[in-house]
Amino acid sequence: MYFYVTDPEGGFLNLDTVTSLFDLKNTLSTVNGDVAVILIIDNISYLGVKGRSGIFLKREGKEVPVVTTDDKVVGASGRNNAHNIFILKAGSNSKEYTSEPKSPGFGLQKLIPKKDFYLKGWNIKPPVNLNINKKAAGVILVIIFLIYAVFRQVSYRLENDRGIKTDREIAKVEEKVNAAMELAMLNKVLARENLEAQKKSLQSFDGDQKKILAEITKIDAKIKEVLAINSINPEIFYDFSLAKEGVVQGPGYYLDGKLSFLDKNSGTLLSLDVKNKSGKVVAADEKFRNSEFVSGTTDRVYVFGSEGIFRVNLSNSKKDLVIKKSDKWQEVTSMVAFAGNIYLLDKKADQIWKHVSTDAGFTEPKNYLVSGIEVDFSNATGMNINGSIFVTDPGKIQKFTQGRKEDFNLLGLDKPVGKITQIAASDDLENIYLWDELNRRVIVVSESGQYLSQYIIMGDSIINGLFVDETLNKIFLLSGAKVYGVDLK
Repeated sequence: MYFYVTDPEGGFLNLDTVTSLFDLKNTLSTVNGDVAVILIIDNISYLGVKGRSGIFLKREGKEVPVVTTDDKVVGASGRNNAHNIFILKAGSNSKEYTSEPKSPGFGLQKLIPKKDFYLKGWNIKPPVNLNINKKAAGVILVIIFLIYAVFRQVSYRLENDRGIKTDREIAKVEEKVNAAMELAMLNKVLARENLEAQKKSLQSFDGDQKKILAEITKIDAKIKEVLAINSINPEIFYDFSLAKEGVVQGPGYYLDGKLSFLDKNSGTLLSLDVKNKSGKVVAADEKFRNSEFVSGTTDRVYVFGSEGIFRVNLSNSKKDLVIKKSDKWQEVTSMVAFAGNIYLLDKKADQIWKHVSTDAGFTEPKNYLVSGIEVDFSNATGMNINGSIFVTDPGKIQKFTQGRKEDFNLLGLDKPVGKITQIAASDDLENIYLWDELNRRVIVVSESGQYLSQYIIMGDSIINGLFVDETLNKIFLLSGAKVYGVDLK
């Protein structure tokens, strides 16, 4: 079942073959004009928009944005709720849908239990003289009215007791908290903002503090659930000293189930097959000592050494100097091999050098950044590539595509980043992973920078490598010669 709105109106959209969010986004990318779509498969809602479009969730008479865009194709997915009412907007067109139509007025009735008021223990005997005149009857009525008025006043005071007022306020808050948790399946940022608003509302409410604090504790747990905050005490996955005694520390890189590690003290290059946890020495060379960077492909490892960049063949351990040290290099702080080429981040030159692979070998360094772009890499801590290049600074990420800088902001974090020192991003990964050194956490964001989850790493180990394999649902953290494993959730 699917609904859509287009602008110009009347465009036909066939979604019969779409079975996933990926398919939906690909289909929308081929559509001309503005479009907003909701597709429901196996009780999962897939939402997609393109152009000047948006999908909104109707809550308490308000329109809460779920996915919106001014140009690009944007999508989201979550478990379908039959009570959700969506508003689809595309250009100047707008329509309202519900995933399970209900009869008019459904959900608008409010059932309020009736309160029975009565007087207990009264036994009014009739007067001996049954001939009551009108004046006496009036007095009796006044007395009954006064008794009733007193009773109502007492009842009113009881209902306005501190505890009763608090219960009523908590009931209102809980209703909004439940709505926020439903929204979390579609938009975590808005859900968290709504939860924070309810928390502040309770904090400012003058009521029973014991009950209020208990409810705030529940909301804090909900916020943590929405933010997907996981506190982890990681276990050692592998120790490279098992493959060679005496190795201490150095850089590493991960690709296709193999984690390569260079012990810079001895100049020894080791490789770990993570699937069977078997490590081996690949090569050793004095020229590899004190190297800070390694990268590579499936069958080759590149080592940034004192004389230049060496290539090591993993199958036969053959070593070659493939790029001699260049006079253009000033202060290289990161190296990444991608699509056959080698990229170097030079923080002093404020440049990314690109060495292009040819049949005759690698070219001299070329400027990756287009002319005229102003950048500041003086505080850069690392780099990685997934088609676009991401450069990490302590408090931000810079993104470059085809040599041009793009806007990239981290959105929806529970608190600002402390110091980003590692980034895992590749064409094999759907998301981007950041190591926040000061807060000791792995932050997971989408390619657009939207916060998804985080893993707080207990302990005090120094992390100098972050690698992720989404097919194995594993995060690997390199600390010295030890590799720690964390399960993705």
